[in-house]
Amino acid sequence: MSQKMFRENNVTIDDVIESLHDNGDKNTRIYFPFDCSLAGNPNEILTKILFINYLESTQIKNKDIENLKEHIERVMCDRDFEVICQGELNEEYFSVVDKIAFGHGIKRKNTTENNLTSFASKFCGSHNQKAPFWDNLVFNFLKYLGYKHEYRNYRAYVAAFKKLQKEHDLTEYSLREIEGNMWKVAKEKIIF
Repeated sequence: MSQKMFRENNVTIDDVIESLHDNGDKNTRIYFPFDCSLAGNPNEILTKILFINYLESTQIKNKDIENLKEHIERVMCDRDFEVICQGELNEEYFSVVDKIAFGHGIKRKNTTENNLTSFASKFCGSHNQKAPFWDNLVFNFLKYLGYKHEYRNYRAYVAAFKKLQKEHDLTEYSLREIEGNMWKVAKEKIIF
């Protein structure tokens, strides 16, 4: 991302830190209320897909929603839901994100399977407040700030956040809070 995409050429991590301090405990985005309150509801997964797709604009096409629902029901087990509810950002959590992001058969222009890392991170992150959502805007902002990582690689994305958190002594904030404030700052300062 070139610097000219920013309304202000001097956008820095300090803008994010200021946003974190200004917002305190307030969320910068609405987060999902999925705390297993829908457990047992036959439409639980469908409800989550529709809510996430609408609120976060994950761009899952209407024709693909049923296929995605069936995919999630097929690949997710009880242990996976335990893992995402615990919210520990470890290999087991990343594996659940990957289970949802790949193998669903939803294709982009009938060629290759669509990488649904953004949706999967939001689906998994809807069960806890620790995990950052994968977001294209934040991905580019991280790169702009010098935290380069592979596109739509959730493990690398989280590693970049952990590095930023450590380097700027932001351990009092969760990675989700940091990501949310980065999104807010980027949204305000990037030209679309």
